Amino acid sequence: MPTPSTARQPALRASMTPRQALRSVMLENLRHLSSNVPGILSCDDPEYVHQARVALRRLRAAGKAFAPLTSGADWESVMAQAQRLAAALGRLRDLDVLLLQILPEAEQASARCLRLSALRRALRQRREQARSAVRANLSSSDHMAWCGALLGLLNQPPGTDEQEKQSGFARKSLRRSWKTVRRLARRWHMLDVEQRHDLRKRTKKLRYSVEFFSALYRRKSVKQYLKPLQEVQQLLGTINDRAAAQSLLEQFAQDAPAVRGEANQLCNVLMQQDPPAASEVQKALRRLRQAGAFWK
Repeated sequence: MPTPSTARQPALRASMTPRQALRSVMLENLRHLSSNVPGILSCDDPEYVHQARVALRRLRAAGKAFAPLTSGADWESVMAQAQRLAAALGRLRDLDVLLLQILPEAEQASARCLRLSALRRALRQRREQARSAVRANLSSSDHMAWCGALLGLLNQPPGTDEQEKQSGFARKSLRRSWKTVRRLARRWHMLDVEQRHDLRKRTKKLRYSVEFFSALYRRKSVKQYLKPLQEVQQLLGTINDRAAAQSLLEQFAQDAPAVRGEANQLCNVLMQQDPPAASEVQKALRRLRQAGAFWK
């Protein structure tokens, strides 16, 4: 088996039209996804699942970054199916993180006082069900049809009204993406749980957009901007992983009475662990705002 494939930087050029740039970015995202499908189908290495999920996130982010080129019923159908596959991969990924990372760390932190053997067996069974669902999806004729539909959209002939330069299109796209992040970041201390989750998703989309268009700008400027952006994303991701694990455990406590006690035990341990402080996130958001928009 080849090793899990990671994302590659699409080779955009200023001379490209926005539609040519969209095609280049989307083909790279499709390559990233397709390269990890054989690993998902034939082995249990969780990194294949993680990389396939990242590929779909990037693909969906590209759909937003290149609007309005991705408008219309055909694009909506392709993106809706991408979202469904991403949700299935997300369920499997959340179980992988809980089983392979969060649960062992909790046991180690408690000096192995936790007895979670029944919960571990139940989680493994649930994970195998999620893995089977993902494999069935990726092996289906519907998935092949989805790939064909996406390629068909990317190979449509260019319109006669495409006069906008790629640099101007990228500037407007990045400005639009940053505007929503900045609006939420300024109100960080007032955001509820759902709004903070929304901020996390939007910072991730902004990062992907910056990476998509980075070849059009000075490397140093892009690097300086990405550093605080990645810091914000990491902090918010840690908070989200904790929340996702607690949600899964609460669901187990309701659905599986036999492991309710162990699920509640682990949930209590997670609640006692210190998440990234709100002040730490706020400082990272301030550094991001101070980094300046290099695309102006």
